[in-house]
Amino acid sequence: MKKQKKQDNVTPEITDKNNDKVENGDESADNLNENVESNESSDLKIGIIGAGKICVCIPFLQSAAQGDELKYALRSIERNFREDFAVVIIGDRPAWLSDEAIHIPVEIASKNPQIDTTNKLFRAIASELVSDKFVWSNDDIYFNSPVMLADIQALSVQGKLLEIPGATETYKVNRNATIDVLRKLKNDTNNFDMHVPFFYEKEKLLELFEILTKINAPEGVLIPSIYYNHFYSGFSATNNDGLNGNYLLRVVSSEPDPAAFSRLIVGKKFLNNSENGWCKLVKKYLENKFPEKSKFEI
Repeated sequence: MKKQKKQDNVTPEITDKNNDKVENGDESADNLNENVESNESSDLKIGIIGAGKICVCIPFLQSAAQGDELKYALRSIERNFREDFAVVIIGDRPAWLSDEAIHIPVEIASKNPQIDTTNKLFRAIASELVSDKFVWSNDDIYFNSPVMLADIQALSVQGKLLEIPGATETYKVNRNATIDVLRKLKNDTNNFDMHVPFFYEKEKLLELFEILTKINAPEGVLIPSIYYNHFYSGFSATNNDGLNGNYLLRVVSSEPDPAAFSRLIVGKKFLNNSENGWCKLVKKYLENKFPEKSKFEI
């Protein structure tokens, strides 16, 4: 692997359209600090982020966005994230985004979603506008009920990563490569790629990228599963299936059962949808739950 990589996660049959990672060799763990945007000064960091704020970073690719997903994600974060935080959009800038959000412009790096997302993750690490410890989320992840940082830091998995020999689909190829890397590192193969918010530390990410470079890991691996299996080896994690419990409801059907949705959504901390899951039922739910603009909208 060149000195770069990232995240975003999914279940075996689900593709995360906003996962990313780096393909070009221009940015490395050695020169990250040289890639900060010209307007990203320490003064700005202190003024916008503040001493105790944690950043919520969202990689955004306009061509992959569906409807008002990002608007509802930001409305849900503003209402339900019970921490002192700043929002950082990395990638494309929606026309409606206000100056209350920090924007770090990044062009698409690859058609491979995991490579592209990792590229944006590298830019987060390099930016002085992003706190040293930060939350990494997506435009189609919604904070459905009150969330504190500890909820995001809690380890949550969805079984083991599924290996499919001979796979040709991009995500499955990336997942197979991830399993190979974890085995090489003698780490477990728990599936942390659940399409939920992640808590990252820049120092740990840089250490991980150095390790991946050293072992010549391929581009496109799933950073969350490598990050958490490596740094939190031996820690117990809660197994979540995206349906039961109070953590996550994952909508993957274009026509989910309304009664089942109404029953399962109660008490969930997070709601997310796959590409097919961005359906009339989910849209209506979000419209009703988050009808008012957030400060991040013009």
